[in-house]
Amino acid sequence: RFEHEVDGFTQDSTGVDVEVTGPDGAFRARGSYLVVADGSRSRLRREVLNVRMEGLPAFATRFS
Repeated sequence: RFEHEVDGFTQDSTGVDVEVTGPDGAFRARGSYLVVADGSRSRLRREVLNVRMEGLPAFATRFS
């Protein structure tokens, strides 16, 4: 969702709870999986999941 930000998440044996803040306030969503697909400058990927970016950060803009 545009204008929404993931603040954190918790995982248990049946799924993932995601804490989200958007224009209408904070809410929680639950799903089976959490997929991070928000780009090379992702705060969630970098600060929360501690997953390193590999490759060229502007790769997609070169082919869009």
